Amino acid sequence: DDFHPDIRGLRLLDELNRLVETKSGLRYTLFGRRTALWEDCRDLFQQWYLGESIYESVYGRPVLHRPKPGFIHREEPLNGREKTRACLTQLRQAGFRLGIATGRPRLEILTPLQEWDFLRFFDAERIVTHDEVDTAEAELKNQGKHELLGKPHPYVFVRSIYPREPLETLLERCAHPLPDARQVLIVGDATADIWAARQIGCPSAALLSGAMGISGCRQLEEAKPDVICHDFVE
Repeated sequence: DDFHPDIRGLRLLDELNRLVETKSGLRYTLFGRRTALWEDCRDLFQQWYLGESIYESVYGRPVLHRPKPGFIHREEPLNGREKTRACLTQLRQAGFRLGIATGRPRLEILTPLQEWDFLRFFDAERIVTHDEVDTAEAELKNQGKHELLGKPHPYVFVRSIYPREPLETLLERCAHPLPDARQVLIVGDATADIWAARQIGCPSAALLSGAMGISGCRQLEEAKPDVICHDFVE
């Protein structure tokens, strides 16, 4: 905050590049996505987060130092296991189908859900992650199309709603309000979730539990969701 209180995320990396260029007179792109520094930091994070067992099975190489049991095994739901389990149970008993549409890798979603015994509440074919986005983007690239399907693109939500439709049909659906949009509620804690919901005509519920401070709450409110809740249980 002392450095640049109004700049967040990837914009901050651009500002660091500009600052280095101003000080040195040389053009730098050290800070940014997909740079060597980015990849080194990401790899180090993955080692600590996944732990040696999962990391080595996924990436096929050892961690730098042992032991690394993995922070992924220490994750807990924000509302606690019992309250969240009761909420999910009530939703399923009421007849709701539950899916997941996330930008996180599949392994990072399934691992804590399995450890909490929450996975059984969700329809397996309606869990859509970064892995499915990556596969779809690669398929488009093979066709000579370079389209990014991560949020706020509504692809992950549409794929979760229509899990058995081919990619071409899903992309067509992404461009218009869905015919049965009012039967779907999209729940998210980021503005990208709300924007995606609006594009496909689905009602949305914003969760303030994931917002980063006052500015994050304000951004969610400005995205104009249909409902604003303090947390998942509410």
